[in-house]
Amino acid sequence: MSINENMREQFKNPQGLAGKIATTILNKQNERPYQGAIKSLALQDNEVVAEIGFGNGYLLERLAHDYHCLFYGIDISADMVELANERNDTFIKEQRMFLKVGDALKTGYENDFFNKVFTINTVYFWDDLELGLQEMYRILKTNGIFVNGVYTKEFLDTLPVANEGYIKYSLEVLKAVGLKVGFREVIINEVIKDKAYSIVYQK
Repeated sequence: MSINENMREQFKNPQGLAGKIATTILNKQNERPYQGAIKSLALQDNEVVAEIGFGNGYLLERLAHDYHCLFYGIDISADMVELANERNDTFIKEQRMFLKVGDALKTGYENDFFNKVFTINTVYFWDDLELGLQEMYRILKTNGIFVNGVYTKEFLDTLPVANEGYIKYSLEVLKAVGLKVGFREVIINEVIKDKAYSIVYQK
């Protein structure tokens, strides 16, 4: 397996030591997308919030320090769930954070449960965009929002690691599918010019 193939697999489903390294790299690379997502979320204390694909739990930890919310999350990797649980042990013991293995297309959460849901650079690995956005819609309360942090298709096309295994979407498609599944408004916020965006889906 080539280096690019290995990194691609680790970005999609981090495992073991290589997964720890990959998620640490992603934490640094995604700093501005994280900032864009935080701004778009506009969290308020006492909200119920979920992250889809939380990796090593870095961003959840930041948010839990700054906001008194109930935080939930799913990740496809059991190794990352274990790592994120260790990282956020205090919040978990306080019953302010609840993390589990799960899939974006079938989260297992109740209908109308969350005020806000977010994900950063995971949508490329969803098996079906429409089903994933339907699931986000289902688990959100009325007037809730889903924040989807993405890099553009054009930027991803320049990255060797993204040559295969990534499903790349235009901003227009991401907006159109959101409206199709029922979101009443989709707002596209630029985070890095022509490169990274924070897409806000309003239920």
